[in-house]
Amino acid sequence: MSDTCARTLGRIAEAVRTAAPGIVVNVVGPLGVGKSALMSRAVDLVAPMRLILPVDLAPMPEPPPTGGAFRVAGRHALRRALASAAALGRAAVAVDGVDSDAAAGDLLAELTAAAFEPVPPEPVPAPPGVPGQGRTPGAVTIVVASRRPLLARPGWPGGLVTVTVDPWSDGEIGELAGRLGIADPHRREVVVRLAGGIPLIAETLCRALHRGIAAELPGALADQVVQEVRRRLTRESSAPGLVESLGGLASIGQGDEELLGPEAFARLGELSIVVPGACGLAVEEPYRTLFELAHRWRAPLTHRARVTAALAHHRQLPAAIAGDPGLGAVVERFLFLSSEPGLRDALFPPRREETSIRPATEADADDVGLLVHRWARRGGLDVRRCERVVGPWLEAAPEGFHLIRDRDDRALGVMTLLPVSARTAGVIEPLLERHTEELTAAGGVFIGMGVCDESRPGAHAALLRHTMAVGVASGHMVVSTWWPPYQRLVGALGFRHHGDTADDVYGSGRPCQIHARPFAGDQLPEWIDRLTGPGVQAPPERRWLAAQVRRALEQLHDAAALARSPLLPLFGDQGVGSLREWLHAAVEEMSAAAAPEEAEAGEILRRCYVRRRGGHTVIAHQMHLSRATYYRRLNRALTMLAERLPTR
Repeated sequence: MSDTCARTLGRIAEAVRTAAPGIVVNVVGPLGVGKSALMSRAVDLVAPMRLILPVDLAPMPEPPPTGGAFRVAGRHALRRALASAAALGRAAVAVDGVDSDAAAGDLLAELTAAAFEPVPPEPVPAPPGVPGQGRTPGAVTIVVASRRPLLARPGWPGGLVTVTVDPWSDGEIGELAGRLGIADPHRREVVVRLAGGIPLIAETLCRALHRGIAAELPGALADQVVQEVRRRLTRESSAPGLVESLGGLASIGQGDEELLGPEAFARLGELSIVVPGACGLAVEEPYRTLFELAHRWRAPLTHRARVTAALAHHRQLPAAIAGDPGLGAVVERFLFLSSEPGLRDALFPPRREETSIRPATEADADDVGLLVHRWARRGGLDVRRCERVVGPWLEAAPEGFHLIRDRDDRALGVMTLLPVSARTAGVIEPLLERHTEELTAAGGVFIGMGVCDESRPGAHAALLRHTMAVGVASGHMVVSTWWPPYQRLVGALGFRHHGDTADDVYGSGRPCQIHARPFAGDQLPEWIDRLTGPGVQAPPERRWLAAQVRRALEQLHDAAALARSPLLPLFGDQGVGSLREWLHAAVEEMSAAAAPEEAEAGEILRRCYVRRRGGHTVIAHQMHLSRATYYRRLNRALTMLAERLPTR
């Protein structure tokens, strides 16, 4: 048994043992997390309580492929079980399948009819020496497994004890995969990454691998899981086509009523794996990742059409809600739909987390200090140097430290989002050095450090998304970081690299890279267009011009070859010299532009074609870009240059 299961089992057993007579213990957790097995085992631990045969109020059409304990089903079986339990005097009735309003209503009706109240009645002591006598039907404990809390269902009063079943850790899922015969480390890593802590998903993935589906085909693996999840969702809703529509919703991240349609929007919200988000409904992780992978694998053209439609829809939203707090949520949708490689893995991993994020207060000082030390130790930094740098930030703007906490209010991580102002400019100067005046003039926020529990990738992603939302709302983000993953991330996000610090500020053995990104005015729409890339593809004639610009730049130092360029007619009778002069001037003008995208595009063209210092791989490394990101931005730069061509 995993450690997570053991802890949860103990919590359920304690809730059953201490529950007042007649109380309902509600065991809550996502589909496939193992609620049913834990519920039955927990009651067995509470002596001398007896467990009445589990009742399934909403059995699935077929038995689960892994088998399991025999269960009786239906409302009449529940009525008999309640009567048997009342006669025993000290017993529990385990009820499964309470995953719809109808099932919850049936349960409440039967409890009411049998004189069970889901609130604690006054205990009636038994006469001395007569066990069981003197107890009312309310002496029986009802243990109910459900995917959503019973209190979220219509008609349920208070008085329940709710115990949440947590997903397993990645290490526990890896051990489960090993026990199920997945010995290869790569295949085991695929199981861990896609399972998101849900043992049912891990077991289904292992079976799929044993069937011969390659680990390099995540869509085919996910499809096996999706079939099992769909089957289990039938106990929640039998509406035709509803479960099948989950792939489309998963592919676009979040969908509002205008995008999904009123009827689908209303019905999808009934499913337990669909949750409300800031921009509409979303499929909860890790199911979202699996449904999207399967949808893209089965119907790639349909998948792409849905993404394109979502991009077109979301593209109209920033102007409609400019200045609204919801703008950060809309930007998050574009980050999800971005064509930039690496962003999805960093910001939207297949891991469900219950967290909250808020600015620090004086009461959080100890937690902030511990997290700063954890950050320093993780990176092998000089702790005293870190304290000397970060300490003044905390004194100048304690609200600039944003903490992420778990459901039990434990601090998991912190990100510095210092407001850039006169009171903070001095304390962040060591991280910006000669760029301080330039980068603090626009205000905004400064990010100088971030750390999160490495075993909680979902929490880290939530902290990063929060950081982007705050940064976009502020109008300007400045980042100074020594950590390579963050350097790659801000590069993928389209931040402009302004240079490095001369000093090794933290004792990391490397300087900090300084990046910045404006979001005010028309900078936000331009950034969104850049992020979504192929979603707004140039028309054929523009692509042809971009190809001719590339060829002309490649021939920039070869007059004979350049003389054959089809671009020459755009420059009249002035010939090759005019074309060459225009190319030089246009690239230099782009490099010196104030807009970060334009400046970076010009710098790429200048290094690649004008100065010719190194090949594409060298230039990508110099500009701290992955090869995929570099080529994407090179193509965009050529298109931008083509748009500047004179017309005749």
